[in-house]
Amino acid sequence: MESKLEEIRKYESIIVQKDMEIKNMNENANIISDKEKELISQIQKLKEENNGLNLQIQKVNSDMLTLTNRLDELNKKNSVLEQEIKDKDKQLISKTEMMLQENKLLEEKLGVVQKRNQFLEEDIKNQESLNANKASTEEIEKYQNELEVKTKELLDIQKKYEISKKKFEGLEYFFNSEKENHKKDMAEAKRRIYELDQQLKTLQEKNKILENDLSKISLQAAFGERFISLKSETLRNNNLRKYVRDTPSVVNSSISKLAEYLIKVTTNEIEKAWVIFLWIATNISYDIEGFIEEKSYKSNPSQTLKTRKGTSLEYAQLYLELAVKAGLECQVIEGYAKGYGYESGKELKEPNHHWNSVKIKGMWYLLDVTWGAGYINDKNEFQAELNSFYFLTIPSQFITNHYPLDPSWQLMEDPLSLTEFEKAIEFTHFYFRYGLELIDLKHQTVTLENTNQLQFSLKADNEILVLCYIEQNKHKLENLTLVQQEDGIYTIESVYPSKGKYSLKLFAKRKDEECNYRLIIEITVVVKSNATKKLCFPSLFIAFNEKNCYLIEPKNGYLKLGKTQKFKLKVPGATAVAVIVDDNWNYLGKDEKEEFLFQGDVKVDGSVLTVCGKYADNKKFDGLLKYQTY
Repeated sequence: MESKLEEIRKYESIIVQKDMEIKNMNENANIISDKEKELISQIQKLKEENNGLNLQIQKVNSDMLTLTNRLDELNKKNSVLEQEIKDKDKQLISKTEMMLQENKLLEEKLGVVQKRNQFLEEDIKNQESLNANKASTEEIEKYQNELEVKTKELLDIQKKYEISKKKFEGLEYFFNSEKENHKKDMAEAKRRIYELDQQLKTLQEKNKILENDLSKISLQAAFGERFISLKSETLRNNNLRKYVRDTPSVVNSSISKLAEYLIKVTTNEIEKAWVIFLWIATNISYDIEGFIEEKSYKSNPSQTLKTRKGTSLEYAQLYLELAVKAGLECQVIEGYAKGYGYESGKELKEPNHHWNSVKIKGMWYLLDVTWGAGYINDKNEFQAELNSFYFLTIPSQFITNHYPLDPSWQLMEDPLSLTEFEKAIEFTHFYFRYGLELIDLKHQTVTLENTNQLQFSLKADNEILVLCYIEQNKHKLENLTLVQQEDGIYTIESVYPSKGKYSLKLFAKRKDEECNYRLIIEITVVVKSNATKKLCFPSLFIAFNEKNCYLIEPKNGYLKLGKTQKFKLKVPGATAVAVIVDDNWNYLGKDEKEEFLFQGDVKVDGSVLTVCGKYADNKKFDGLLKYQTY
């Protein structure tokens, strides 16, 4: 009876504890909800400011259009005035020429009459004949009358000419005034257009700043604590995995039935997106033959469902169809990927991959179900292996090996150009999962012009182990790399004996992982010259890395016979360190100031030198380093 009571009390205690956990979770959820509301409020405020700016920009554009139309009207009026003046000018010139010709004829006739008058006056003086004199007097009077009439006509024409001239001058003055006013209107219009253009640029810059702020807030909201928590819970939900794994075959032949079945147990949009990703990744195999022969079933995702295989386009289109049936907004994205068949440093000319974007709670996210399904192994065979890293991946991580044709689908504040993408280092998903940070290296291909050595750093947690090696023509080269860790920073050193093209590969894993090291980075190194001396590092034993040892000197793996060589290295946790020359043991002194620093001089008089360390939990010495002599 007492045992039952104890068991009841135990369950009561567990229930109370669970109630407290639920209460804490509700409080955390309320805090996250308040942050989410605050972010939404900021986004709404920025959207309102953005709308206000757009209205101002529209008004500026309208004012500019009005001024442009006014400018066109003035130009047309100017053209009409210029044509009218040209026509009037032609008419006045023509009339003037006619009047001058008539005046010339009158002057000629007047001259003739005046000459005849002189002759008559001479005749009168001589008084040769009264009758003749009388007749001449009448003729003179006749010509004088005619001359008076012509003179009057000439004066009338001259008056008309003067009137026309005044009209022309008035018209010319009016034209010049209009032309001056037109110039002023033009100058004012240009000034106003310049002001409006400056206002428009200012508004556009402000709008760009607001859009960037909105983008930053959107990214923060998209990958905030709430989202990360929901995504993690979804990926860890074994009930969802079992539900997808137990999908009955009767629904697998229909996209509608399959979508309806998959979302039946989901409670939010992340779970909907995940179960579709999970089903495709674990049920569709990559069609290597189809990729090589460029086969495509893009017009019929049902065919992919039937054959259970496809290339990236078929994966992406099948995801699209199922997502739409499930009520999710989704897109297929085409672009470039640094995946199967990609060669480092090679220019990307044609798009070679497809993936998806899906909208969740009003935010767009990226996913690649093709890469989530597995990979192509060294035997060019598809190796099925679920990889959830490519489900709703952070854009700054996704861009390291996915470049969309439409840069807006990078979903980044500062999108990369294709050239920047080609030069950038390709990181595997393990690089991000282990929380690594490359410090000194920026490009996928490194060219060494006047040196045969390369050194860079990698930031890593103390629980992460890192190693690397060099390949040339797919052959591994020994003892050309040295990897050491100190204070959370790995220093990677490599040497290259001759000119040529090399591949430097970095691997990592957690100390508690019982697995092989995983590839994190592969760098192409192009060496332009041969080394002037023999280069290599000492051989490293497994204990060197596992014990976090750090070699200070000597770093050259070849030591000269007969020379006294100084040894200096850090061996954390060691009680003693010795350099064995053939069978002779040379113990290094322990530094009094710096803990676990061992150093000392050793005579190089054997073919092989081995550095060993002894630890308190082991009676025997562990091998750390091995040197060759010459």
